[in-house]
Amino acid sequence: MKYQILSPHNSGSNILSKIINKLGFNINIKSASKGSTYLWKHNINEEEILKLQKNSDYKIIMLLRNPFFWFLSHKKANYLNIKDFKNDIYMSNCNISKKTIFENNKDGNIQMTLIELYNKYLTIYNKIKDKDNCLLISYEEIINLDFRKLFKFLKIEYSHDNISKIIKVIQYKQKNHGSPRNIYEAIDYYTNFVVNDFYTPSQTTYIKNNIKNIYNNNLKNIMDFSYIIEKIKNAEIIHYPFPHLDITNFLSKEHLQLIINEKQIHFEEKTTNDEVYKELVENGWKIQGFPGCTSNWNDYKKYIESGKKYSSEGPVENIGITFRLHNYKNKIIKKLLEFMNGNEFHKTLKEKFNINEKTNIISAIQKNLTGYEISPHPDIRQKCLTYLLNINNNSEIENLDCNTHLLEFKDKYKYIQEYWEKNKDVNRCWVPWEWCNTIKKMSENNSMVIFHPDNNPPTLHAIRLNYNHLKYQRTQIYGNLMYKHPPHPKNSNYKDFI
Repeated sequence: MKYQILSPHNSGSNILSKIINKLGFNINIKSASKGSTYLWKHNINEEEILKLQKNSDYKIIMLLRNPFFWFLSHKKANYLNIKDFKNDIYMSNCNISKKTIFENNKDGNIQMTLIELYNKYLTIYNKIKDKDNCLLISYEEIINLDFRKLFKFLKIEYSHDNISKIIKVIQYKQKNHGSPRNIYEAIDYYTNFVVNDFYTPSQTTYIKNNIKNIYNNNLKNIMDFSYIIEKIKNAEIIHYPFPHLDITNFLSKEHLQLIINEKQIHFEEKTTNDEVYKELVENGWKIQGFPGCTSNWNDYKKYIESGKKYSSEGPVENIGITFRLHNYKNKIIKKLLEFMNGNEFHKTLKEKFNINEKTNIISAIQKNLTGYEISPHPDIRQKCLTYLLNINNNSEIENLDCNTHLLEFKDKYKYIQEYWEKNKDVNRCWVPWEWCNTIKKMSENNSMVIFHPDNNPPTLHAIRLNYNHLKYQRTQIYGNLMYKHPPHPKNSNYKDFI
């Protein structure tokens, strides 16, 4: 099977061809008037295109861009040799080579306005878009990482692996002429674009009234995180070993792959601890004060390189270190974290767990290096909600003891939960591992566990990391709701129960 891409100039044909090649399909688009694959990709010869559609050896993928953006794009990259840009930009005259566009084989130019040219493409594409060997998609689908129709047309799986291949292509600029944008710059441009900043109301009306059968593809917006709200609302509360949500496939495939492929978050294997530290610090990560961790890199490095057990008076034998990402280079990931720190997400969590008290929210991307350990505990009384989302880039970590345990007390220690329930002026403490049984491990990537700390049954959870963090690091979106007006209970210690 051969593949033919058709699109106007400035519509994303270069990036589309590289995507299709990356997915394993041989498509060769030559920047020459003799054509690409079969026809020159910017061809407007209706007779030739309709003839090609009837050739069973070819599949045709047509690409269009929203006309409001497309008209403006020619000021940035003037491939159509527009001599004079009109105030009504869509009325600017294009000078199109007959030989290049294949209207006929004679030399000379065709002149038509931008809106006439757009309509010509649209008219041709609409005639064949519903044929079995044809697909019409938009540039906006590409920048929103919406490849559902493309994958279906190519008969390939809509998988994490295939999306990952695409992201590795689109994060780079696709050509070295015409002031191209990479995917994140394009998303930023589209997100901040306001039609009225570039077109008058009368111009907007004219365009809408004079574009024939404009393509409407029910576009998915890569900046739309509302599906997260629906997943939380629709999730069933699991009651054993304590009430919690366990939401698998929490992030969309597109959003997860953006995180997994983001080099600021997941980087190549290192050979020394100091190389890991240097990579983290240079990419906006900072040491985060955290339970079970030291805040001093040199102390931490000395401990893990000594091979000795950490000496503490608590029920743990190890100590770790946690890093939190403070500056997000990827604008989509930045928007995701802003969403997960926002009012809608905050409100949804509270409603799900029937929380009426005033709370503050914090969501952040964190890494826990080896040695990090917190023994079973139900969380302190000042904490209202806990949520943890695995966003690792290596499936190996799912099979290591690098994941959160959900536990319950052994029968002979269940009196402790009754004590916590009756004595709410005493804070809940960490307890030894051997007092509890692990019921469940939250090991699956892209799974979100959410729970409201409680006494009876106690929301016992724990973590103990022993892995090679030079190869990869345990990475999560970590979050809490904290009471705005927290209680002030007395401290306690597991030794009080011995």
